[in-house]
Amino acid sequence: MTQIIGDAKHLKSRPLSGEIESGQVWEFDGSAFVPAAGPTAVGAIASGAYDIAAAVGADFSGFYSDEYQAFLDNEFYPLSGKADTTSGVAAYASGVVDDVSGQSGFVLASGAGLIVFRGTPASGKIPKLSGANLLTDLYWANDETATVSGVVTDVMGGRLEYASSGQIKWRFSHSNQVRLWNPTLGQWEIVSCTSEPTFPSSGQDLNGSGLVAGCNYDVFAQYASPSGFDLVLNKWSSDTARSVSPAQWQGVLCYDNTSDDGKKRRYIGSVRLVDNSGTPNFAWSATQKFLWNYYNRQGLYNQITDSTAHSYTSGIYRPWNNNQAATLVEWLEGYLTDVHAIDILFAFTPTAAGDRCITRVNLNGTGIDYKTSVGAAAVFHRDAVTQHYPGRTGYNYAYVEEYGYSTSPTYNSVKLQVTLNQ
Repeated sequence: MTQIIGDAKHLKSRPLSGEIESGQVWEFDGSAFVPAAGPTAVGAIASGAYDIAAAVGADFSGFYSDEYQAFLDNEFYPLSGKADTTSGVAAYASGVVDDVSGQSGFVLASGAGLIVFRGTPASGKIPKLSGANLLTDLYWANDETATVSGVVTDVMGGRLEYASSGQIKWRFSHSNQVRLWNPTLGQWEIVSCTSEPTFPSSGQDLNGSGLVAGCNYDVFAQYASPSGFDLVLNKWSSDTARSVSPAQWQGVLCYDNTSDDGKKRRYIGSVRLVDNSGTPNFAWSATQKFLWNYYNRQGLYNQITDSTAHSYTSGIYRPWNNNQAATLVEWLEGYLTDVHAIDILFAFTPTAAGDRCITRVNLNGTGIDYKTSVGAAAVFHRDAVTQHYPGRTGYNYAYVEEYGYSTSPTYNSVKLQVTLNQ
């Protein structure tokens, strides 16, 4: 007789009640897996039968031949090689290969050979081992055998998106699936979401604290079940530094790579919140892009225009029209940084021939992209300049600055645009 302990991983924590004996079939009665009536010979399994298998003490040398061949090809999964027409004895009926959808199958073993009789598993499920014991460590799991250059193909079918000032969500884009670490089984699993996971600005971070305006947060997809995951957030320590840096676990960025809680949280992006009359809110607009994706990013841009005509005659840089907010754009960069195309388009009218002006971009506190313009008298001019500069991890900002001369022209308008990859 073979006895399986109740916490066998493939049973998803459902207990076994009793011992497995030759000829027995087991089924779930609502509270535990218990012996149930079943056939006592392999030959009793007929085409169309489901969810049963037998353990017998007889030769099954013809088990994969003759009238059973087509049926067995369709109804059995091989695990450690197909049990072919070589002779042997089916020694055990070992437990139920449990599937999250309630489907199940049974194992027949003969020496090193193993075959699995199954009911219909959920789509894409195949039998896998959680340990070395073929009789006790079998369970249904996702088929992740497809490889690219020997590496298991990853799945990330969605992306973080702004839903409203009070909510972000993981939106289905390529698919509703994501590959996450199942801490119970200790392996990666393809999670097929039945709905798009969301997170409210009124929610709490991983430390149990409410979200704070003016702060960055990393967003993780946390394994919950084969049909869904939770979005969880972890606060940064400053605008440009994390309190916890995501770590690689088998090639995937997770919260950490040393604990089950860390591995089950896959890093998918970062967000920053703004103050809305004392309430922390998510932000996404033409001038504020405070959501960044690690996967499935899209090319976007921040853009702002100001048409307040004015003059400036001091030989020192200041914000455009002495108002930083008039041309301010802000964005967030998460785990990677990009090189941004930064464009200034400005217009001016000289009061006399030779009047000149200078404009530039201030990126994260450093003045760049300066442009000196000289104009003919009373002729409206429009100039442009484009440069490429890298952003930084975390919070980023840019605005236009101007420099004056004693014979400066009239500054008419300016447009600032920054390309992004969010």
